[in-house]
Amino acid sequence: MDLTHDGRGVARIDDKTVFVSDALPGERVTLQRTARRRSFDEARLVAVIEPSGARVEPQCPHFGICGGCALQHLSPAAQLAFKQAQLLENLARIGGVAPREILPPLDASPWGYRRRARLGVKYVAKKGRVLVGFRERSAPYVADLHECRVLAAPAGELIDPLAALVQALSIAERVPQIEIAIADNGCALVLRVLAAPGREDLDRLAAFERERGVRVYLPPGGLDAVVDNISPDTTVAMVSLIGATAKTIELTVENKGLFEKVMAQQAQQKKKSPDDLRREYGMAAAIGIPALLGNGASAKTLGQAVARFITKPGRLAISAKTKDGGGLGLGDFASIGEPAKILEKLDITASSE
Repeated sequence: MDLTHDGRGVARIDDKTVFVSDALPGERVTLQRTARRRSFDEARLVAVIEPSGARVEPQCPHFGICGGCALQHLSPAAQLAFKQAQLLENLARIGGVAPREILPPLDASPWGYRRRARLGVKYVAKKGRVLVGFRERSAPYVADLHECRVLAAPAGELIDPLAALVQALSIAERVPQIEIAIADNGCALVLRVLAAPGREDLDRLAAFERERGVRVYLPPGGLDAVVDNISPDTTVAMVSLIGATAKTIELTVENKGLFEKVMAQQAQQKKKSPDDLRREYGMAAAIGIPALLGNGASAKTLGQAVARFITKPGRLAISAKTKDGGGLGLGDFASIGEPAKILEKLDITASSE
């Protein structure tokens, strides 16, 4: 038995391919066919007779119903090996190429790692409540979830609170999905709405922000027009992002160990010590960034801070403020075009600790 890209076992029975949900390579299983096609059949796992040594007990209580995960029954190490094999096979089959060298994969915790997600939202009359979650594995319905262990904090614990929030809105049946984006310093929730929220709805959303420490956004007319919804006036809340401007932009990059892993792999590949490579890359940043961005004062400040961060990675903080105090928007960036001319309109401070 083999494994497909979406985690189904592949068996050959009477010279016909059968895709078996939840079965793993090397296993002997009992299955039940659920669909018959001309060139293949589909089946569900009934029982495992001889389990794979890589089989583990799924930790999520929703695994098997929720379609968000497909491989929780496969050990994390085996998942990495499977994904690497899939990548190499695709490179060879589709691209006709093969890597000269395969570096060890970068791994992390198998739980709480997912930072982006799109959750379905549905008011289910038979249940008398709103459901928030991924779609069911074998159906287009929103799965009845209460938590998600692969979503990064705090999103994984917000499934039930988000369902209660949407249910309390006057437009509960007009909210089909929620986009989640998580950074080291915050969590953003984008609620897609098909009707304008009322004043009380906005108050509830603002209260949810304060209580949960997240940011909530509404996109009027689609996800390509996301705007901050927390405003004392509903009309102001629906102003398009295209017309918005910002006077200050702040960016913080904090190294939590990934930089060292990448640098160690690069050093091994280039046959240099990590310290020598950091100095080399730091010098390149100090010279190259100003050269690319026009050699102005802001470009040099940015280049020096990035160079210090590369040489001694810790925390890089960058702040950009408009010189005239009027703010810059997407339209300004599109019309100005050249990075050097954009930087001429900004005062940039940058530090590396």
